[in-house]
Amino acid sequence: MVGADGVAWQTFTVSSTSVWFRVQGSALENVIVGHMDAPVAERLMHEFDLVEAAHGSFVGFHSWLEAPTYSTEFRGLWMKWLAEKNKTGALKETHFLTSSRIVRMGLTVANIAYPKIRFGIHEHTADYVAARGAFMTSATPPSR
Repeated sequence: MVGADGVAWQTFTVSSTSVWFRVQGSALENVIVGHMDAPVAERLMHEFDLVEAAHGSFVGFHSWLEAPTYSTEFRGLWMKWLAEKNKTGALKETHFLTSSRIVRMGLTVANIAYPKIRFGIHEHTADYVAARGAFMTSATPPSR
């Protein structure tokens, strides 16, 4: 799928959650619309693992403005996966654009629990875009 700016995105849908993602070098950006649950997490972990296999390490960008909630099952999967990435040092940093207090609280705890990974927490699109600019070109996801 190609956005209005000509940038190619891949997409998948699980239940009522839609995900758009793109990879540029060792960075992966995803846009989630809906509820984050285990099947969505498993697919995204797989995509991140492919970037790691190709580059040895990676950076993540997550636009969750339209994903205000996540399941307990999702959290458990990500905690296990993040613990492994923290141990190996493969995930250098990951940035989240979110307006959800619960998501921000979880990310604050993650910054303590996984000290080798920097979790950037952004409430404003401009801050998220600036952080992303160090690793990826700017892009607008395709229309939903």
